[in-house]
Amino acid sequence: MNNKSKKIAVATAMAAATTWAVGGTLNTIKASADTVSTADQSSSTNTSNSSSVTSSLSSTRTPVEKAQSDVNTAKDNVSKASSTQETAQTNYNDADANQSSAQKNVDQAQSSTDAASSSVKDAQSSASSAADEVLSAQKTNDEATSENVAKASSSVDTAKSNAATASSNVDQKQATVNADQSSVSDAQKNVDTASSAEKDAESSASSASSDVDTAKKAMDTTGAKADVDKAQSNVDSATTAESNAQKDADSATSAKSDADSKVSDASSNVDAAKATQSSAANDLDTAKDATSKAQSTVNTDQAAVTAAQDALNQAIANNSTTSNNVSVTLSSALASAVQKYIADYKKNSSDTTTLANDMTAIGKAVGDGTENGAVKVTYTGSTANDKATFNVQSGYNVALNQLNDAEVTEVQQALAGAINAVRKNLGIADEVGYVEINNDAIKIASTLASSSFTGNVTSKLTDLSSSTGVSKSLLTSMVNSDYQSSGIEDWNIPNKTLTLAQVKQLVLDYYITQSLYTLGTSNFITASAVVTSDANETVGKQILGITKSQLNSTVANGVTNSYFGAWDNAFKGLDDGMEKFRMAFVPETDASFSNASAFDTATISTPGTPAKTTDTTALQTTLDNAKATLASANTVLTSAKSTQAQKQSAYDTATAAVTAAQTAYNNAVSAQTTAANNVTKTQAALTSAKTNLATAQTALSDAKATYEESLKDTATKQAALDQAEAVYANAQSNVTAAKDTLSKANDALANAKATLATDEAALNDAKTALTSANDTVTTAEAYLNKLQNAPAVLATAKAKYATAEAAVTKAQAAYDSAKSTLVAYQTVLSNTKDATAKAKSILDQANTNLENAKSELATAQTNLKSAQDAETLAENVAREQHRLDDETMAKENEYHIVDNKVVDKNGVLVEDWTVVNGKMVDPYGITITVSGMSDNSVKAPNNTNYDNYTNTEVSVFPMIGKHFAPKTGKHFVNDLNNAALLPQTGESDNSEITAMGLLMISIAGIFGLGIQRKKTSDIR
Repeated sequence: MNNKSKKIAVATAMAAATTWAVGGTLNTIKASADTVSTADQSSSTNTSNSSSVTSSLSSTRTPVEKAQSDVNTAKDNVSKASSTQETAQTNYNDADANQSSAQKNVDQAQSSTDAASSSVKDAQSSASSAADEVLSAQKTNDEATSENVAKASSSVDTAKSNAATASSNVDQKQATVNADQSSVSDAQKNVDTASSAEKDAESSASSASSDVDTAKKAMDTTGAKADVDKAQSNVDSATTAESNAQKDADSATSAKSDADSKVSDASSNVDAAKATQSSAANDLDTAKDATSKAQSTVNTDQAAVTAAQDALNQAIANNSTTSNNVSVTLSSALASAVQKYIADYKKNSSDTTTLANDMTAIGKAVGDGTENGAVKVTYTGSTANDKATFNVQSGYNVALNQLNDAEVTEVQQALAGAINAVRKNLGIADEVGYVEINNDAIKIASTLASSSFTGNVTSKLTDLSSSTGVSKSLLTSMVNSDYQSSGIEDWNIPNKTLTLAQVKQLVLDYYITQSLYTLGTSNFITASAVVTSDANETVGKQILGITKSQLNSTVANGVTNSYFGAWDNAFKGLDDGMEKFRMAFVPETDASFSNASAFDTATISTPGTPAKTTDTTALQTTLDNAKATLASANTVLTSAKSTQAQKQSAYDTATAAVTAAQTAYNNAVSAQTTAANNVTKTQAALTSAKTNLATAQTALSDAKATYEESLKDTATKQAALDQAEAVYANAQSNVTAAKDTLSKANDALANAKATLATDEAALNDAKTALTSANDTVTTAEAYLNKLQNAPAVLATAKAKYATAEAAVTKAQAAYDSAKSTLVAYQTVLSNTKDATAKAKSILDQANTNLENAKSELATAQTNLKSAQDAETLAENVAREQHRLDDETMAKENEYHIVDNKVVDKNGVLVEDWTVVNGKMVDPYGITITVSGMSDNSVKAPNNTNYDNYTNTEVSVFPMIGKHFAPKTGKHFVNDLNNAALLPQTGESDNSEITAMGLLMISIAGIFGLGIQRKKTSDIR
């Protein structure tokens, strides 16, 4: 309260006290219109016959009444803006629905138009083909003269005659070929007979030659004897060889039998191993199926968890925020870097290397201390105080010194609005929460920012913890900060005056924007120091909610909003020490408090906080249930995977056994094959040995026979030789004759084949000629038919063309109709889009107006709260008197509401009275209710001693705010009672003392409410 406002308050209180004193002793003072009134009010009750009934406005409205009037106006504006917004929303919804319907019609019309266009193209293509057919048919019809028909008929006859000749020639050639084939067959038979005879002759000659050799040997007895001995030796050797071969064959057969047995055993082993493998495979398949089903269940449950989480996130995301007085623009690179820092911290807060790298990335995103446009914070609010002007010729911080309580609150709101806007814009509000301004948090910040808060602050922290209920550990985390405040000082002082709006912008520039631009690790030798200590880059990290203290609270207790307060000890000029700035963040969790009951959780209207909070309890329960189901499913899956692993191991073992058994079987089969080959080999050797033995035995018999012949006389032997030679010579002659016969037969066969080949070639030529002649007949007949049918074909083609042309016309008409419909619907769509755009524009403006109205209401309510807190006793009494006066006036003149206007019993409009939310409001902004009113006069009962007049009786004068209560409460009144300042009921003296007592109460109220402020000058 500045000097001027103090003087007004004192004057008002003095006037009120004087009025009470003049009115008589205390027992005659009533809180009613007939004894205590403002000037000129006595005539107000005689206005029933006037044409315009008005309230007396001779007394200036009190600040609370003015503020209440502003609140009423703001509420009415909100109501109107809300109604306008609802109408705009309905109109927009209707326009949007119309646009959707029009779009649907356009889509359907476009589809119909496309189909019609395709039909036109198809019809045109068919018409084009039909036209080509007409041209071709017309040309043929022009050719079909009687002369050309006759020629064509003659050509057909000629072609048929040629074909008949060619057919006869083919028959003749075929007969010749048939005869040739018979000759070749006969010649082949002759060759076969001659060949057989030649072979017989060769055999006879060979036998005769052998007989000659035998006869010659018989001529030499000694040689014959030697041949016998040699043949006997050969027989003996062959016999031995045959015996050995038999043994080898027997051994090989036995080995083959053993190999067969081993193969059988190995095959059984393979079958058994495969059976075991098959069983293991079935078990594994069953386990895999169970795992698959369990995995499917997990996937489904995971999807349910994801869906539940998404629904919860969406519900949280859908929570709207209150209108903000600050707008921010932040780079996507900064958003990504901050989001990664938070995610990595929650993943592993001990991984300082990763976190330091993340902090380095944050620094790079903001230019490593060089402003790069990544951060822009702008004050966009508009309050009644924003136009307040500060003389800052001696320095900008003078403006901070001159701030009053309401202005400090608005600075707090700008800071909080900026923090909330930054967090929301970066997409981290759901990870770190929002901030809400709170008086106890402001108290903490102002204590920490005090120049006296230095040295060993342990006891001071203990006291602060006791007074606020906030845990000492949380307070300790806020003590140290590397932020050195210079307020909003600008040594150039380009402006001699600043408005409060400019001050707010400078506060945002210095405390928010600059703090964010200084984030990073470039200013630290050890990058991790920014991460490990909350004292480094404190303010920037606090703004983002990423100090260790803030993130640890989030990790431990979940995401919550934080009570917020900020203070620079330059505020209000209460601290002449070195300038300090501190912000206090108290997470709204039980863990933040050592005595929660000591903390006042009431919050001050904070921009950018969630305004519409969706009840996510059901969604959270759904998520928790889904997670529990998922956990159960994962347990089943883990068990199924374990079982599958066991079955896989058993299957692998069985498969290995199959492989081993198969290998053994393959080895046994290989050995069996070797044994079988050995049997074949030894059997062949045995057969060869037997053959050799038989040959040797035959040679021995022949040698013995020759030897027997050699023992005969010479003449006999010579005669036998001659006879053998004669037989041999005859046999040789027969061989020569047979060969000559065979040669002649082969020559005859060759000639027959050559003749057949020549005649077959002639037959093929004749067949080709016949085919050509038949083709000529077909062509000639086709041409003749073409000429003969030309008129009918032409007529058919013309009819087809006419039909095709009609189809084109029909398709074109359908296309034109569809196109016309499409254009019409497109026009409607264009119009509806325009209407929707206009409706959206109107809705946006209505939303903006509604938000502005709500903001103005919030400001009015804040101002009302401030006015109520600052209200003096005199002002309070005057306000109460206004209410009583206007209630009396309203009752006597039967004020009531007609068409949302206040009229009297004669239906005459009451000036300066309004209707707010269906209730009458007087010119002072007081809601007046006529019906059912009770007597508001207060008077102590007769024979009541004022020594027993309790605080309850005195409190008929309404409490005027939290500052007044402790100053004029029970103890103060009891002190007055004990001093016997108040007379007993009925006494008429001591009026001056009575007035003085009331004056003391009034003055006590004034100075109880007043707060000393240090200002260099009263510039407003």
